Amino acid sequence: MGAGRPGVNTSTILGASEGIVSVPRRMTLVALGILDRRRGAPAALAVLLALSASSCTYLGFVREKRSLRREAAAAPSVALSRRLAPEDAFVLTGEILPAAGREGALVVAALTRSRGRPEVVAARTFGPSARRYDLFLPEAEYVLLAGADLDGDGFVDETETELAADGQGVEVGAEGAEDGLFVRGPAVARPGNASAGPGGDVRFRVAVRLHDLVVPSLDDPLFAPELGEAGMFRPIDLFARTQGLVFALEPWDPDRTLVLFVHGALGTPRDFRALVAGLDRTRFQAAFFYYPSGMPLGKLGTALCEVVRSTDAVLGAGRLVVVAHSMGGLVTRAALREVCAGGCPARLAGWVSFASPYGGMESARIGAERAPEPVPSWRDLAPGSPFLSALFTPPLLDLPFHLFFAWGNEKDRGPGPAGDGTVALGSQLRPEAQGEAARLRGFAETHTGILSRPEAVDAFRRVLEEMCAAPPVKKGGRTPRR
Repeated sequence: MGAGRPGVNTSTILGASEGIVSVPRRMTLVALGILDRRRGAPAALAVLLALSASSCTYLGFVREKRSLRREAAAAPSVALSRRLAPEDAFVLTGEILPAAGREGALVVAALTRSRGRPEVVAARTFGPSARRYDLFLPEAEYVLLAGADLDGDGFVDETETELAADGQGVEVGAEGAEDGLFVRGPAVARPGNASAGPGGDVRFRVAVRLHDLVVPSLDDPLFAPELGEAGMFRPIDLFARTQGLVFALEPWDPDRTLVLFVHGALGTPRDFRALVAGLDRTRFQAAFFYYPSGMPLGKLGTALCEVVRSTDAVLGAGRLVVVAHSMGGLVTRAALREVCAGGCPARLAGWVSFASPYGGMESARIGAERAPEPVPSWRDLAPGSPFLSALFTPPLLDLPFHLFFAWGNEKDRGPGPAGDGTVALGSQLRPEAQGEAARLRGFAETHTGILSRPEAVDAFRRVLEEMCAAPPVKKGGRTPRR
């Protein structure tokens, strides 16, 4: 935040060429079209409720969007469309073929000529043990490149790549997408001598960024709060930094129950520090679904569904419990609707949510309707949105579910409509959510404070013990619906 006169709330904005200047936030909002001069403070306040978590970051997001639109108008490109509307992109995924003697890092890149010139739209690095690739891509036709850092300089360029899958093209778009998100691509082999390059007119250079999906501490910079902000307003930047969606604190142990934590809007795995510290690490291990919270919630639910399904390959004799906070509860419920479409996997012991806005948030509706650049997830969070209307259809009555809700300050003399100061009580206690819950637990806490309140942590520990008291079921078993 910029400095200003005492009593004046200011934010820092960039002038076109003047550098950094400080202006009152109200002036900034007027200039960006958030505040209607004629309607005044009430409209501004309502919108700021949607932006309050990070209003300065949002103003930067608006400026960036407008700049990208100007660039796209002057020189359209597929890469620009990816940054401008990541919510419209898809995930191209396929098998990485094992190759003897080629065990180093693999770079998979997507090349398109849809705009009449070659563009490498996305590239990711995969480690020696990776068996699948996935790339986040807008609608277009692509060929895949497989590259390796042959000269050891930490980068891969066009001289170190070869056409993957014999140059087979793949069309990425809604028509071929499973569940509206995943497009199945060709298998990719690790490159040899890069003799079959992409062509003489292709020029690119990408850094080899190999990230370990086991991160020993929640204090790691990968989980810093500013990356939660990036996930809300700049999803592509978060993807570039994390290079993955699932992280763990230790290698998989098939004999322990996997507790998969799903953060909320603007969140990171660090939000669950107290709950993770309370785990019996001889019986449970923590993992995290680390996602960009500005993306459409339906697509995030589909991505989490794939993660839950994939855990069957690593769980061995163990079980799975999903634990969500805030908006993460909506993402989780959407994922479980897909996971349990033919009956819930018997390895799925249950799920828990903390302070989730099942009924939506009025501030999100106002932000979606009035903000100059609505964040896609705001539209889904708006009360009565198509996403929320379908969230509890069909009901999940056979999957154990425990609902934790927060109702604010202990001085409030009990629960009130305002809820935890962020999510209204009625939204947390949507009737359909109550109907699915085995038990409700309320605490006099704030929206994030509930995650570290000792009584809530103790109650959560007891819930895990209850869910996992029964012996694990046979691999591949499913629990039929009633």
